[in-house]
Amino acid sequence: MSLGMLGKYERLDILGHGASGIVYLAQDTLLKRRVALKEINSQGEELQKVLEEARVLDRLRHPNIVAIHGVDTIDGKVVIDMEYVQGSNLLEILRKSDGPLPVNQSIAIAAQTCDALAYAHALRTVHRDIKPANILVTANSEVKLADFGLALVLGSNSYAGGAGTFAYMAPEDFAEDGHSDRQSDLWAVGVILYEMLTGRRPFTVQNPRDPFAWSRAIAKDEIKPPSFYQFGIPQTLDEICLKALQRDKRLRYADAASMADDLRRVAAREPLPAISIHHGVDPSIIAANSEQAEYLPVFLGASDIDTFLEVAPDRWAEVGASLDDGTLADWLERIGEPLLASAAVELGSGGEDTVDVRVRDFVYRAGLDIEQTARQDVRKGSDLIADRRFAEAVECLQRAINLDPAHPSYHRLLAQAALQAGDIELTREALLSGLLHHPNDKNLKQYLAAIGGGAPELSKSRVEFGTVHHGEARTRQITLHPSGASSIKGTLMSAPGWLTVNPSSFNSR
Repeated sequence: MSLGMLGKYERLDILGHGASGIVYLAQDTLLKRRVALKEINSQGEELQKVLEEARVLDRLRHPNIVAIHGVDTIDGKVVIDMEYVQGSNLLEILRKSDGPLPVNQSIAIAAQTCDALAYAHALRTVHRDIKPANILVTANSEVKLADFGLALVLGSNSYAGGAGTFAYMAPEDFAEDGHSDRQSDLWAVGVILYEMLTGRRPFTVQNPRDPFAWSRAIAKDEIKPPSFYQFGIPQTLDEICLKALQRDKRLRYADAASMADDLRRVAAREPLPAISIHHGVDPSIIAANSEQAEYLPVFLGASDIDTFLEVAPDRWAEVGASLDDGTLADWLERIGEPLLASAAVELGSGGEDTVDVRVRDFVYRAGLDIEQTARQDVRKGSDLIADRRFAEAVECLQRAINLDPAHPSYHRLLAQAALQAGDIELTREALLSGLLHHPNDKNLKQYLAAIGGGAPELSKSRVEFGTVHHGEARTRQITLHPSGASSIKGTLMSAPGWLTVNPSSFNSR
């Protein structure tokens, strides 16, 4: 039964609903496919949170992560078009089983969840709310990890405080001064694996809504091996569970891929590498990590991706050059970031996008919140203008425009700071750059006219070159009128990779 049309989508059924909106089963009538359509009724900050979930999912494209197809505004409503997963979530599966799941099924679900997390963690994204309800299982037993609404793209190696569902939160999630990170997601997988194998969680409390009760139980209660409750569970699975549930996160699995490997060895009846279950801190782990960090190769003054993302907006041209010549990809491989290295190779191949667009895409994929970082730089730049520290303001605002050129106000602020700093050429460049992105912005045009320069006018708005075959050449003339500027600069923004255009840039009176 149809619930009505929303743009090109025919709403067929309601899959779920919450405070932020309704999720429909819908038919994309143009592409002829069924999708999960999230219609958002939130506004302001809540809407931004939902859209951030969409941005995180858009960054994470993996077979075990629910895919996002697009975001649109239809009839004044924001909608997110997502992959429709036919099957059940793990919470429903556990409830229907009313007891433990088969060992092989438990291993398969946990291993695929680890695969999804290994990919997300490699792109520096922590889920923060791993629980059975967020693990979807298809009819073909394929896992799809969903709901990255609490996910955090790491700007550092960890975040303070915790979030998520009490029963699956790690000890550090409850501590105000604790630091949750990738290992906190692995703790949650350990709890879920335990629950699948035994039909019960490793911790219980009388009042499930009391976070303090959960905090005490998780910090102090004895963790019995799964085989204590369920006969026939191999010792190797006990060891994997107990390692994931080490209270000191440094003693858990170093990464999700290692845990997935161990789970698959058990499924294949292969011996595991020696697993030591500690109840205290192993100083050798800390020493080994320190030694490894000491010898990482340095690039642009950075030996890790976090530091690189801090300096990249200031060294934009160098990052662009390193993306194109393969230096960036090589460095990423050497510091142990193979997925980001692959992204650098892909983006370094060029295509029709400018180097600025490709650098922006790379730092976004690497985990930098470019819009938020740009906003912070703009706020700082505005404060510096107010303090009459114009040269510093220019640096801040140029960083903001490198990251997010989509706001005319950023270009106007940069022009204002450059003018006050006495750099009339940079003032014009800032305004012309703004008009390149926003050709109809009246404020930019008025500002440019006020300093004695006008927006360039083209003699022709469209020029046809006809069909160009390999080895052939076509010549066409376009005239640019500077409209008052003493000189005019330009750069070709894009062209097919197989076509050479000359000149690709100019600087002339």
